[in-house]
Amino acid sequence: MRWPSSPWLVPAATVTLLAAALIPGGRATRDAQGRPTVVYAHPPCPPDLMRVYEEAFRQFREQHPDINFQVLHITGNYEDKIKVMFAGKVAPDVIFMYPTALPAWVELGALLPLDELLEDGGQTV
Repeated sequence: MRWPSSPWLVPAATVTLLAAALIPGGRATRDAQGRPTVVYAHPPCPPDLMRVYEEAFRQFREQHPDINFQVLHITGNYEDKIKVMFAGKVAPDVIFMYPTALPAWVELGALLPLDELLEDGGQTV
């Protein structure tokens, strides 16, 4: 299988992931040490690509020890399982999403625009 490549893939996926993080869930938001817990849902992928992601996860944890970063590896039909988690109010904070899936998630009302949040932080979209 060939993975999509586009100069917009990473930015679109990042915005999607950040937007998903704004949706409240029904699980604990802090660990026993009081650190915020961030759960990232990751879809199935080939082992060689997973090694790339695992290295990125390791680096994130190393650079942000004040965050309890957890990876939820979802097997099978990733998007259907994520939708069930959203419906059950136990959605992860961050989800992996291909840009082609974005319109359907927006139509469901599952994502929020980040424009105002970024502007408040001095960023522009």
